[in-house]
This record gives sequence, structure tokens and C-alpha cells, in this order.
Amino acid sequence: MTFNTKIRLLQAFNHIPAIAGAYLFVLNPHWWPVLLISFVILAPISTTVTLHRLLAHKSFTTWPWLEKVLSFLSIYATLGSTIGWVAVHRYHHVTSDTEKDPHSPHNGIWGAWTGYGWKLENIPPKFIKDLLRQKHHKWIHKYYFKVIIATVIVMALIHPLLPLFAYFLPQTLMFHGTNAVNFLGHWHGYRNYDIADKSTNSWIANIFGFGDGWHNNHHANPSRYYHGERWWEWDPMGVFIRLIRTNKEN
Repeated sequence: MTFNTKIRLLQAFNHIPAIAGAYLFVLNPHWWPVLLISFVILAPISTTVTLHRLLAHKSFTTWPWLEKVLSFLSIYATLGSTIGWVAVHRYHHVTSDTEKDPHSPHNGIWGAWTGYGWKLENIPPKFIKDLLRQKHHKWIHKYYFKVIIATVIVMALIHPLLPLFAYFLPQTLMFHGTNAVNFLGHWHGYRNYDIADKSTNSWIANIFGFGDGWHNNHHANPSRYYHGERWWEWDPMGVFIRLIRTNKEN
């Protein structure tokens, strides 16, 4: 079974306790701080900041210890290991909206929304040679699923409802938000740049992407850590990155 198949099966399974979690949250609304903090860690910080802008595009640098902490936390986003996610995303930029694109909506809604169909093994190692040289990224890839399972077990031992509100529900919400960006960012909105792919700036996608919705801007200038360009193109994670980046000159 490939790494991608394992990820997709886990993501599909997570919907079951997530639905239960949504119901129980209505009955137990006092869990909202746990749900909110967990969602922020999994969505804007782990996905938008860490996997996307820090690791995939190296659009900014931060302290080495913080990069390792953020990389470890990204495990719980359950989008793939740092090596796996970065490989697919970099490949997406090279093959954007072509038949080889791993998640273009122009190749089918199912593949764009779920990410199912690509194989990490088919992506040339050259796309992730920088991460393959770092021990902590190889460790994350090797023990990815074990870390998630162990964490969920520990959460359940602390409190039976904790894994629902600290992992399953926020992870599932984040999963669909991320996929909405992948889909809408190549289908809905306007374009500031007339480039080869079909990327767009979508204000709807930006709600889910915390700044990643300005997709056309990003595809035109992938090395920029701040994706907004016009005055209304707000990018909250770009503002957050300003606080943790160490390359202040850029």
C-alpha cells in the first residue's frame, strides 16, 4: 500500500469521528477553546505557513528549532509528511493545470478535492532533495502514522472527548478548507498575471486559505511569503510570518 493510499484512507476514516465530534460539540460547547486552538495549529500554521510557504517554497527562513517544531506539528494536519506534501506541491507548480498536475480541478473534481490518484513514488526525488538531506524530515516520513495513532491514544486516555475536538474535527474541517483552495484557486476569481496555468485569485478560497486564496499572485511569484498585492488582498498568515521570519531584509 502506497503512502498516498494510507493518507487518503486515514483522511476518509477521520470523517466518522469528526461527524460525532460535531454533534457532541453542540452538546458540549465549552470545548470551543480546544477546537479553536487545534484548528489554528492544523490549518493556518501547519498548512499555510509551514508546509506551503516555509518548506515547499522556502519563501522565508526562521530559527532552526522553530522550523523543526512547526514541521513536527504539521504531522497532525494529516495531509502527508513534510517530504510527501512538499514533493506533490512542488510538482504541482511545475505541472500546473496540465494532465500531470496532481490536483488541478481541470483534470476532475474528485482528484482535485481528495488528492487521490497521485503516487509519491512517481515524483522524481530531485523535487525534495533538500528535505531528504535532513534527518528530522526523514524521521517524520518514517514514523508519520505511528505519531498520529500514538497521539490520539494519549488524548483519549486524558479525556474521551479530547481527540474529537483536538484532532478529528479540526483536521476534517481543515482538510476540506485546504481542498477548497486547491479547487477554487484554479477555477474561481480574477487574475492579476497572465501566466501559463489557470490559477486565479479567489476571495472565497482566501477565506479557507488564510491568504493562500490569492493563488494567481502566488503562482506568478511563488517565492514571496506575502501573497496579497492589491489593498483588498488581505493575507493574515503573511502578517504572522513577518513575526517569525529571520530574513528581515526580504
